Amino acid sequence: MRAPARKRRASAPRTAASAAPRKKPRKGEETAQKAVISWAKWIPIPVAPDIEAGARVGDYLFAIPNGGSRDVREAANLKASGVKAGVWDLQLPIARHGFHGLWVEMKHGDNDLTDKQIEWRDRMLLAGWKMRVAWTAYEAERAIADYLGIKML
Repeated sequence: MRAPARKRRASAPRTAASAAPRKKPRKGEETAQKAVISWAKWIPIPVAPDIEAGARVGDYLFAIPNGGSRDVREAANLKASGVKAGVWDLQLPIARHGFHGLWVEMKHGDNDLTDKQIEWRDRMLLAGWKMRVAWTAYEAERAIADYLGIKML
């Protein structure tokens, strides 16, 4: 027997006093990024001398856990461990087309790059990395596929 569904608490209407801008939820961005990681597990990388036989995109693509909300103590520990504000979401460390690899920043809705993300982008471009911003999982998958020379349907 299923448990009864929980009732959702109605949120209070926004008033002029509570109309301060809210942080945009990252849920859409996280969902898209998870879809990209899931897709990458199944996509073979074309044979090349610098890629092990049978490798898939997911063997190389990884996420940088920089986003999300944290308490002050955890944020301080992460900063001391080397976490940097502005570092992009996904990295693919495979050299192609004269680049050292590919960075992908996932965005959602009307979000755009932060000042710190722009600084990171400019620093990585100068260092020889390809940089792409994606607002959907498909855009990120397409950027990765194009970079690796994978034909998408």
